Amino acid sequence: MYLIFNDSSFPGYAGPFDADSILQDAKGTAVSAATLADSLGALARGEAHTLIMLHGAYFPCSAWPAIYDFLQRGGNLIAAGGPVFSRPVRWRAANGGHWEAEPETWIYCRQLRLGPFAPVDLTAVAYEEHPEGDSTAMPPEYALVSTRRAHFLPPLLRAMVGRDRLPIDHAVDSFWAPTPQLSETNVHADEEGSAGALDTMLFPLACVHPVWCKDRPSGQRLATPLLVLDQLGGSFRGGRWLIMPWTRRTSSRVQPCRHYLQLIGACYPFVASGSGTLDIRPALGCYRINERPMIQLEWRRPRNDFTRTARGSSERWCVRLTVKAPDKQFKEILDLAVPMDDDDASGSYAYPLPFAVELQGMYTLTAIYYMEHLPATKLHQTGGFITWNDAAASTCDRIRPGRHLFFRRGADSPSAETPWFMFGTTYMDSRVQRHYLHRPNPLRWSRDLQEMRMCGINTIRTGLWWGWRDWGITETADGDIAPPKELMRALDAFVMVICRHRLQLIFNIFAFTPEPAGQHPYLDPKSLAIQERFVAFLARTYAAFPCVHWDLINEPSFGGPNQHWAGRARPHGDEHEASAFATWMQQQYTTLDRVRTRWQLVYPEPASWRHIALPVAADYSDGAGDTQFRRMLRAADFTRASQHWFRQWASRMAAALRHAGCAGMVTVGQDEAALRPLPQYHAPAVDFTSMHPWWNNNDVLWHYLVAKTSGKPAVAEEVGVMLARDLLGRPFRSELHHAALLKRKLYLSLCLGGAIQWLWHTNAYMTSENECQIGMIRADGSQKPELLAYLKFSDLLERVQHRWLDQGVDTSLKPIVPSSPSSPSSSSSTVWLVLLDHQWFARPALTTQATQMAVRVLSRRFGILPQIVTEEAIGQLASACASGDDMASWPASLQPLPQLVIVPGAQLISDAAFTGLLWLTSQRVHVHISGVLEQNEDALPALLRLEHMDVPFTRSHRSSVQPVARYEPVIASYLPAQFPGTSIETVQKSTVPPTDRLLRKGGLSWTGIPVELNEQPEIVAILYAQLLGKSPRKDQGLLVFKRCLRHAHLVVLINESSHPTKYSLSLKMEDEQSPRHLLFSLVVEGDDAGAILIIHDPNNASNENGTFLFGGVRHAKKGCSIDG
Repeated sequence: MYLIFNDSSFPGYAGPFDADSILQDAKGTAVSAATLADSLGALARGEAHTLIMLHGAYFPCSAWPAIYDFLQRGGNLIAAGGPVFSRPVRWRAANGGHWEAEPETWIYCRQLRLGPFAPVDLTAVAYEEHPEGDSTAMPPEYALVSTRRAHFLPPLLRAMVGRDRLPIDHAVDSFWAPTPQLSETNVHADEEGSAGALDTMLFPLACVHPVWCKDRPSGQRLATPLLVLDQLGGSFRGGRWLIMPWTRRTSSRVQPCRHYLQLIGACYPFVASGSGTLDIRPALGCYRINERPMIQLEWRRPRNDFTRTARGSSERWCVRLTVKAPDKQFKEILDLAVPMDDDDASGSYAYPLPFAVELQGMYTLTAIYYMEHLPATKLHQTGGFITWNDAAASTCDRIRPGRHLFFRRGADSPSAETPWFMFGTTYMDSRVQRHYLHRPNPLRWSRDLQEMRMCGINTIRTGLWWGWRDWGITETADGDIAPPKELMRALDAFVMVICRHRLQLIFNIFAFTPEPAGQHPYLDPKSLAIQERFVAFLARTYAAFPCVHWDLINEPSFGGPNQHWAGRARPHGDEHEASAFATWMQQQYTTLDRVRTRWQLVYPEPASWRHIALPVAADYSDGAGDTQFRRMLRAADFTRASQHWFRQWASRMAAALRHAGCAGMVTVGQDEAALRPLPQYHAPAVDFTSMHPWWNNNDVLWHYLVAKTSGKPAVAEEVGVMLARDLLGRPFRSELHHAALLKRKLYLSLCLGGAIQWLWHTNAYMTSENECQIGMIRADGSQKPELLAYLKFSDLLERVQHRWLDQGVDTSLKPIVPSSPSSPSSSSSTVWLVLLDHQWFARPALTTQATQMAVRVLSRRFGILPQIVTEEAIGQLASACASGDDMASWPASLQPLPQLVIVPGAQLISDAAFTGLLWLTSQRVHVHISGVLEQNEDALPALLRLEHMDVPFTRSHRSSVQPVARYEPVIASYLPAQFPGTSIETVQKSTVPPTDRLLRKGGLSWTGIPVELNEQPEIVAILYAQLLGKSPRKDQGLLVFKRCLRHAHLVVLINESSHPTKYSLSLKMEDEQSPRHLLFSLVVEGDDAGAILIIHDPNNASNENGTFLFGGVRHAKKGCSIDG
C-alpha cells in the first residue's frame, strides 16, 4: 500500500501524479502536507507500506518525527526530485497562512545516513574519449542508461522513447549525489580500521553517461538519478528506498516530469516488495585445475514492524545461472529456486557446479533472478572465479628502488631496465570494499582494474585493514600459521587478477598497531614471533611473484592503549617496554648521573638502570601556560627510543619477508603525524619510504621532504582530501575545491618517486563519516571531479613515461662529492636542512615550525627543494668519520655532500651532531646555524663550541642564552624579526653573535636569532639570500621546480594563490649543434597546478619534439626560441 505526498500548495510541487495510471493496480491514498504525519501514524501492521514523496528537497518539518518513525519501523520510501530532505518547510499563520521553506540543511539527511548531497555538473566530470585531433568531434550528448543490475529497466525505456536510453539535456536536467553511510556498527568494535557491517546495500538502477561518438554511450558514469538502498540491518531494517536526486530546471512542470514519473511507476513494485537481496558468488575466489567449483547463494530478507506477519513462507528467488569458461564457451546453464525460510532473516546455500576446472583464466557467473511473485522486476548479477596459474609470475614486471625513482624491468624485455614513476590508487572492491577477501568477486576486481589500467595506473595498493583474528594469526601445534582456506584463496585470486592486468601490488599487512599485540605490539617476544611467522607465510606464498610488494603496517602508531593518534609515543606500561627503555637509556647516556641531570632527578633516583621510570602524562605537556614541574626530556627520550624500536621491528619483519623469499619491495606507509614512527628513522629497514599527506595542506611539500631520504625513493601514498566542516557542519569545500586540492598534491608528488591516491571507490561501509566521503568514484557509482583531475595528471605521466631519469629535482647549485672511488655519482639536493630531533621530541612545535618556514622560503623564493636530514644522521656521520669508515659504509641519505647545510631555529644541538657539522665544514661545505649554538641535547651550556667561532670564553657567556623579544633586529634587514603569541615564553636566542652581520669562521656561520621561528618569511629570505649568494624572487604563492628528463625538461608549477599568477620561464637547452635559450611567459590558474614539458630529442623518429602544457598552465603569450 502506498501513501503519496504530492501537494500543489507545497514548495517543490512537480505537477499532478496520476496514481491510477502510473502505479496501476497498487492500492493507496494521497495525502497533503497537513495530513502527512497523521496518515503515517495510522498505518497498520501486517502490510508493506511505501511512502512516495515527490517534492524533492522540500518536506513539512512538523511531519519529520512521523516520517522518521515510519522509516525506522521498516517502511519503504520513494523520494524524488533533487537533494531529498534538505529543505524543511514550516507553516506560517501570518498573512492568511503560507508554507515557508527554511535554508538548506543536511541534518535530516544525516539522520537518514544519506549524508549531504553534492550538485553534479555533467560538464565538469566528463572527459573526452574521441580520437585525439578529431576536429569533427562534437560536444557530447548525455543519456540515462540502466545499469546491468536493473535488468527490468531497458524494456521500459524502449517503451518510453523507442530505445534503451533516455536523452538528458544538461541545460535542463539537474542531478545531485548523496554521501551515504551504509554501516552503523563495526564488524570488530575494538579495531580502529574495522570494516563496517553490511547494514545497507546500495546499487544504482540507472546512470547518466556521455555520448561522444558513434551514437553509443560511454562507460563514464557522470550521475546516478536512480539508486536503491536495501536496508538489511541497522535503524531502518526491512525497508527499501528508491532515491531519485534529479530535477528539471523549467517552468513547465507537467510534460518534462513525465519520464521520471514513469520510472517511478516501473520501480514501484520492486520498492514496495521491501528489502531483500540475493548474493551469488564463488565459494572460493581461486581454484586449482581439476578442482570442482562451488557457488554460494546468500539471501537476506529482513522482517520489520510492517512485514513481520505480511509475508508467507513460500517466498523464493528464481535464478537462471549461466557459467562460462575462459574460452567463452558455456559450461552450464542452471535454473535454481532459492527458498527463504519465513522464520529467518538470512540464509545461504552452497551449490556444487557439475564440472571440474579445466582451463586457466576467468570463469564467469551470470545470474538473472527475481522474486517469484515479482517476475517483472528481474535483476542481473555477475561474478566469477579465477584459476591459479604458476606461470602468471613470469608475466610480471620487476621493480626495484633507485635513488629517486624506481627501475622497471619488463617481463617482455628482462635485459632492459628503465626508470619508472609509481602511479596508482588504493583499491579493495567497488561494492563491498574492505569485505573484499571475505566476499570475493574476481570478475568485478578484473573489470575495475581494467578500468584503472586504462586510466594510466601501474600500481594498486590494498591489504589487511582489519580482521586479523579472522586470519587465525595464532600458532598451531607445529608453530606454523594456518589462515582459513577461503581467505587465502581470495588473496590468491587477487594476485592472479593483478598479474592478469600486469599491475604492481602493494599489500598492507598490519594497520596502526601490529597484531597480535600481546603485552606490547613491538617489544613482546611472543607477539614478534607470531608476527614474523605471519609475514613469512605471506611472503612464502607469493615468493615467485615479483609484482607483490609489502607495506608492513599502515600508519603505525607507538601510542599506548587507545592512543593510536597520540602525537608522540605514549607508554603501554608493560614489563617489556620498561626493560627496553632502561636498556636504551643505558646505551644512549652511559651513566645514571647523566640521566639524573637530564631528567632533573634527586639522588639516588634511579637506584639502578632497571629502576628507570617511564614518562607520565604531565611530561608530554609542552605548553607555555603549563606551570607544573615536569620532565619534558623524559618524554623526548621515550619518543626517540620509540623511533629506534620501530626501526628494529620493521627491520625484523623485513628480514622475515626476505628470508621467506620475498621478490618484491618493502615499505611502511606512514601518515603526516611525523612524531609517530618517522620515515627518516625507519628508512634503513625499507626499500622506499611512504608518506600520507592528509590534513596539513599548507605544508604538503614539507611532509613530502620529511619522508624523502636521498638514498631511496619516496612515494606520496594515500593522496586524497579529508572532510572538513563549516560552522553549521556542512562540507567546508565543494567537490570542485576537493579536485583542485588533489590536483596540487599530485603535481607536487613529481618531486618524489611516485603517487598513490586514496581511494578509487568511496568506502561507504565505514562508521567514520570522513571515510565515507573520500574517493574519486562515489558510493552511487558516479565519478567526482577529482577523477578528471587524476586523469589529466595521468596524461602527463603517459607523455613522460619513457623519459624519466633517476635524478632528483634540478637546481642551479651543484653537490659536493668528496674524492673517493666509492663516491656516488648521481645527483642530490644541494642544500641540507637539519631536523633537530632532540628539540623536536621535546617541544615538537618549534622544530616543525622552523623547518616548515625554511622549506617554504627555500622552495618558493629560491626554487630549492632541500634534503631533510635528521640530527641523529649528522651524528652518525661524525662517528663514521672518527672511526675511519669508508664512504661506502655511510648512510645512503648522507651521500653525496651538499654545498650548504642549514640548521634552522636551533634551541638544542647534540654534541655528536655539532661534531658532524664541523666535519662537514672541513669538506668545503658551508654550515649555517640560526639560533642557539651553545646549548647541548641535555639543555645545558656547551660553551666550548664558541671557540670554533673565535669567541673567547668569558663568564658572561654563561647567561648568553635568553628568551627572544617580541621584535628582534636581524642582519641586513630593515624589518625586525617578529615572535608572536607564546614565542617569547618558549623560544630562546643567543646574545653572542652581533645583530648586524653573520658571525663566520671558515665554513661555519651563525646568527643568534632563530629567524625561522619568527612569523616573517621575508626576514628568512634576506638571510638565505646571503647564504646562497642569489636574490630571492617575489613570493606570489607559486612553487616551481624542474626535473631533467631524457632529452626533455619538465617544469612543475603549483599556484597556492586564488588568482592566476604569471611566471617567466627561461631554459637553456643543450643541442648537438648549439645551445639554445627558450623563453616562455606562462600563467598558472588560481588554486591550480600544472606543468610544461619541453622535448628536444635529436633521435626522435616519432616527431614528439615540442612544448606541451598540462593542468592549469597556459601561455600568456606565444613561446619563442632565442639562439644562444
